[in-house]
Amino acid sequence: MARKPALSSVVLRYEKTLESSENLYETVKPYSNSTWETFKKTDILHPAQARAIISLAFLQIVTAWEDYVESVFVRYVAGASSPKNYKPAARVSAVKDIHHAFQLLSLNEEYSPQRDYLSWSNWKSVASRSKIFFESGRPFTNLTLNENDRLKDAVIIRNRIAHNSSKCRSSFVEISKRHLGIDKKATLPQGFSTGKLLLTESNRLFGKNSKPKPYFEHYLELFRSISKKICP
Repeated sequence: MARKPALSSVVLRYEKTLESSENLYETVKPYSNSTWETFKKTDILHPAQARAIISLAFLQIVTAWEDYVESVFVRYVAGASSPKNYKPAARVSAVKDIHHAFQLLSLNEEYSPQRDYLSWSNWKSVASRSKIFFESGRPFTNLTLNENDRLKDAVIIRNRIAHNSSKCRSSFVEISKRHLGIDKKATLPQGFSTGKLLLTESNRLFGKNSKPKPYFEHYLELFRSISKKICP
């Protein structure tokens, strides 16, 4: 009998990526808040460069999350259990292996992870897909409404880092105003960027009981906590 696919390596790879992104953030953060007046020629990074690196660290987190969700989902479909032996109640039986799971998810007999692509960025779609394969869609339907909303915002921030389309720009402006607590008709500060948003210290949108801190840290904490919800 073939061995069931394991999730331990998936979890470890994800946690290492988050740790790497956090270390990068902590390393460059001290250089991100200086101004033209305080910037020294001896500084390793210009503040704009530091903010750009922080944005890239955030992009790495969101990309790692989507890879993680796919890896966990596919392995659950193939019959895997979490490192702590959690296993969702399956609605589909006789799944042979990971390749067969990909075929089912894509409805493509010739699906190849190296060539083809499944989207995991829209959590509403992920939750809907999970209800086909698992009872009540759990654990992918275990996220709270706030966690769902913040995931959606994180994808918008990631898309703005990766793309410069008018849609990405306008979506980023909209969520930035919500994060900053300013009116929809107001104008963002000149030169406002993804790096500046991620460095803004606040607890808006993350609950009254959360402490004010940079949004990068709020989102990092979010991605750590929700990963444990889908793979306890």
